[in-house]
Amino acid sequence: MKYLKQIIDYLSNTRWIIFIIFVLFYSLYIKNQVVDSAIEYNANYNVWDIFFTFLSDPFFIIYFILPIWIVISIKLINDSWNENIFIRLSSYRRWLRYGLTQTFLYAIILQGLIIVIILGMSFGVPFSIEWSKYSSLDILSNMSYNLSETNTPVLYAIAQIIYLLFFLLDVYLILAVLFLFIPKYKVVYSLGVFIFIGIIISFKIFTNIPYLNIANYISVSYAYTWLFSYIYPIVTYITLMIILLLVGKLKK
Repeated sequence: MKYLKQIIDYLSNTRWIIFIIFVLFYSLYIKNQVVDSAIEYNANYNVWDIFFTFLSDPFFIIYFILPIWIVISIKLINDSWNENIFIRLSSYRRWLRYGLTQTFLYAIILQGLIIVIILGMSFGVPFSIEWSKYSSLDILSNMSYNLSETNTPVLYAIAQIIYLLFFLLDVYLILAVLFLFIPKYKVVYSLGVFIFIGIIISFKIFTNIPYLNIANYISVSYAYTWLFSYIYPIVTYITLMIILLLVGKLKK
């Protein structure tokens, strides 16, 4: 309850109101885009078309979610790096786990907030556990095209949520582990900028090298198209997380 109260207090400030307003307008834009395309091609559509067009969009994740998350991560590191917490936790390893627990809650609430807004903006849009006719259209704005060939939208929706969750947690861990060994805020801020620029380079430059393109790890649509698997990114995230936690244990 303590963590939840802290998160609610943090989310209630002006910056988060601006965030919510932006997501509201962006989700409305996505909804109108899907509806207009569906009408143009005379195809029925449902909630999943809006969900995947929004949450599987690497541009939205990289250029909007990522910089916000880097700022949140650095703030969490700053807030937890104090003597009282160290006395209570008694080890750097526990400090890392403590920070990861807090970060997990923030990541869940951040995603939950976005999903609630998507569903709210999708009010009146048909809901189904099956793919729509729109999802089978081979058009640029359709993020469900390849996904609709196999499995159900529910499975891929869960995979997308897991992708984004692990992506956010791993970004936090990279920053936290570096700060653990070099506790200087200039260094961690510089790393945050480096991560942001590096991910943009990965997205823009390595378009023909699937395993080096970040889009294939943050978007289930891209992953299934280029890696031919929605499991590989999850395994990669978990492996990276284990490595980072093991590196953190080296700090005595």
